[in-house]
Amino acid sequence: MLTLIRRIRARRGNSFSLVEVVLALGVISFALVAILGVFPIGLAANRTSISDTRAAQLVNAVVATIDAQCATFDNVQCFGLPPLDLASLTTTDAPKMLYAGYPSTNQPSIGSTQDADSIYTIELRFDNDPAIAPEPAPNGTHLGPGKLNQIKIRLLGKSRAAGFLDFSYLARKKN
Repeated sequence: MLTLIRRIRARRGNSFSLVEVVLALGVISFALVAILGVFPIGLAANRTSISDTRAAQLVNAVVATIDAQCATFDNVQCFGLPPLDLASLTTTDAPKMLYAGYPSTNQPSIGSTQDADSIYTIELRFDNDPAIAPEPAPNGTHLGPGKLNQIKIRLLGKSRAAGFLDFSYLARKKN
């Protein structure tokens, strides 16, 4: 019996007290709160990354569509817009508008009319005689209308808080 009491006392010395357990839980909960505080930052970075990737994908689709038809500048078909005459579109013309959405998670839908799925507005501005090299003259060196067209693409999000991204592309007549 005496041996059993000695064993019980020996075990008590090896166990944790209630104060130690409460302190350990406090340290762990403090660390978990700090770790959970990082999650919103990661989620915001993920949303920004998705938005930037989609913007690049949409601009690439518009540029590829225009570039594929640059053999002649007079009848470029672009996602339902009236045929574009790149030789005559200038900086004073109203911008051409396209609207894009993602009805499926990985495939965009681009068109000339806005619908319920539209998340992005794509604004196209044209300059049919951009300066190709600066020079002392204020206007720089030009090739002449109808040979080169600078297309400025502005991609706007659904809300003004989403901001916008600007892209620029030079389309050249291929024949």
